Amino acid sequence: MQELSSTVYGLEGIIIINFHGKRVDYMKKLILSSHETLITIFIAVFFAGISFAQSDADLPKKYPVTLDSDNLFYIYSGIGVLSAEKRAEEITAKLHMLVKNDSLNYDSIVISQQNDYLILKVADEPIMAITDADAQFSETTESALAEMYREIIAQKLKTTREKYSQKSRVNNGLDILLVLSIMIIIYLVSVKIFSWLNKKIDIRFNKNSDISNKRQGDN
Repeated sequence: MQELSSTVYGLEGIIIINFHGKRVDYMKKLILSSHETLITIFIAVFFAGISFAQSDADLPKKYPVTLDSDNLFYIYSGIGVLSAEKRAEEITAKLHMLVKNDSLNYDSIVISQQNDYLILKVADEPIMAITDADAQFSETTESALAEMYREIIAQKLKTTREKYSQKSRVNNGLDILLVLSIMIIIYLVSVKIFSWLNKKIDIRFNKNSDISNKRQGDN
């Protein structure tokens, strides 16, 4: 009986040991698999980052043409000795100058051919040139790009003019109210001062009259 019990306990021990052994092996395999998965993910992210950085580096640098803090479009290439950055700056400066000219009709912006470029101009005032390189960067034709820029510029010039015209009217109204307020304050202060002076003069005059009357009575 004791031998049978010992045999049973021995089998249970072997089963338990085998169970724990298999569990440990399973955990080791799970940990190893997790490590391999993390390494694979890390390598994939690393190479994806390198690829993204290289693709960004391959893209040309772009410079915005702005008006009233809005980016209207971007310039990617230069013309002759004029760099893309300098082109964007000059077009931006031209738009800021045009928006201050109240006599211009922005719907009259036209597209004309000049040498190898298309020119946007208003009232014979050139705004910008559109080149074949500009069209290639935008993946369109020169004429289509020129028309798109013409519409963008005309619309933005009109809305900006209206915006600043409204601001100007408001500011003028505020200036008039300020001047009127100052005039009213000056008038009220003047009334107070003249009233005080009149009282002083009356008191002085009455005092002198009393003194004169007293002297005449004494005589």
